[in-house]
Amino acid sequence: MDSTLIKTLLESQERAYKSAMDTVVKQMNDRIMKLESTVSDLTTSLQFSQREIDDLKSTSKELGKEKQFIQVKMDQQAAVMNSSKSEIVNLGERYSPVRGTSRPRNETLTVGPGLTQGGAGVAAEDGGARLPAAAAATATRVVAGAHAGGGEGDSDFPPLAKGAIRRSERTNKK
Repeated sequence: MDSTLIKTLLESQERAYKSAMDTVVKQMNDRIMKLESTVSDLTTSLQFSQREIDDLKSTSKELGKEKQFIQVKMDQQAAVMNSSKSEIVNLGERYSPVRGTSRPRNETLTVGPGLTQGGAGVAAEDGGARLPAAAAATATRVVAGAHAGGGEGDSDFPPLAKGAIRRSERTNKK
């Protein structure tokens, strides 16, 4: 064998080896570039996510403070409502035994036809003028006083109450 032939064979093997190595190096470079791109994308995404998390933390703190403020207001309103309810119940209990009675003579106010007696006084059923509770009690006393004196007492009533309010019969006759 000739040295030229060996030289040619070695050169061809060298070219084949260089070509194979160039292909491997190119593939490795491509993989490294893809890896760098992926790491860069992940870094950007992580930074964006971190900013969002920081924003959400501050928003969460603000909403927590607002929730506490609203809860305090609701508790205050509930306390006011409870005290108002108990006050209404107490007033209702105090008013119930007195409702429709005249204290001086312990007489009951009877509502005539066309009138209804409610918490705000006596009113016409057709939605007309109202006779306040105090005026109704006064009217009862006037009727009772007129009855005791022997007169009818109708002239002392306001126009709404004339003929509509009359003294009830006494429950305990002597």
